[in-house]
Amino acid sequence: MREIIAWLRQVEEMAAEAYREVADHFSDDSEFSSFLTGLEEDEILHYHVMGSAAVLFEAHGEFPTAAIELDDATRARVETPLRRCVERVRSGQVTQADVIADLVEAEHSEWNHIFIYVIRKCQGQSRAFQRVASIVDAHGRKIDAWKNSLPEKHSSAHAAADLPRVWKPRILIVEDDASLRELFRKILADLGEVVTAVNGEEGLRRARSEFFDVILSDQDMPIMTGLELFRLGKELDENMGQHFILCTGNATSGIRLFCKNEGLRLLEKPVSITILRDAVLAMVEGPIRNAATA
Repeated sequence: MREIIAWLRQVEEMAAEAYREVADHFSDDSEFSSFLTGLEEDEILHYHVMGSAAVLFEAHGEFPTAAIELDDATRARVETPLRRCVERVRSGQVTQADVIADLVEAEHSEWNHIFIYVIRKCQGQSRAFQRVASIVDAHGRKIDAWKNSLPEKHSSAHAAADLPRVWKPRILIVEDDASLRELFRKILADLGEVVTAVNGEEGLRRARSEFFDVILSDQDMPIMTGLELFRLGKELDENMGQHFILCTGNATSGIRLFCKNEGLRLLEKPVSITILRDAVLAMVEGPIRNAATA
C-alpha cells in the first residue's frame, strides 16, 4: 500500500500541474479556465489526502497489504494523457478539444479507481476519512456534470462512463416526534442515506462515530436540546456549522441570535417541504462547489 500511495501522490501532483498550465493557456476563456483551476485545487487537496492516508497507516503501526500491484502498463495509461497534455500546451499546439480528450482519458483510467480503493481502506479506520470521502466524491461529480454538459461534438467525452462513487451523502435527522421524524426521513430519502435519532444524546453518539453531510435537528427535545447537540458536536468537528440545520417551532430571539452568530441555517416550523429539501440539498452539494476549501 505504501508504494500505491506514493504513486498516487505523484499523479495528483502531475495532474495539478497539467490543469494549472492549461488554465493559464486558456485564460481568455474565463469559464473553461476557472473550471480547470478548480480541478487543480482538487488535485492539490487529493495530494494532501494521500499524505494523510500514509500518516494514518503509520499511526496504526503498519501499512495494510494491498490486493493489487501497480504495473508499467497501468502507470502509463494514467500518466501518458497528463504528460501529453502538458507537452501540447508548452508547444503551443493545443486546442480545447485536445485538452478535453486528455482530461477524460486520464480521469477515466484506473487512477480514480485506485484512489478510491485507498480511501475506502482509510474509511474503516478513521471517522475523519468519512468526511474526506464526501469531499473527494465531489470531484467526480463535478467532472461528470461538466462532461455531460459538453456540446455533442465532444462525443468521446459523452461516451465515457461516469466516474465511480466513493461516498453516498449521509443525513442525520434528530427529532423526538416519531411521526415527524418518519416524515422527514421519507421526504429526504432520495437525497442520500438517511439515519434517525430520537434525541440529542443519541444524535451526538451517532455524530461522534460517523460523518454526516447534514445534521437536521429539532431544538426542544428531552435529555439534550438541538443547540446543546450543536455545541458538543462542534467540539468534535469545528466545521459542524457547515453541516447543521436547526428546525424549531420555538425560534426565540436568543436562538435566532445564536444561529446568526454561528452561521447556522435556521428553519422554523411549520416548515415548507420545498425549503427543507432545498436547505438539505445545498449542504449535500456544497462539496462540489467547495471541495478544495474544506
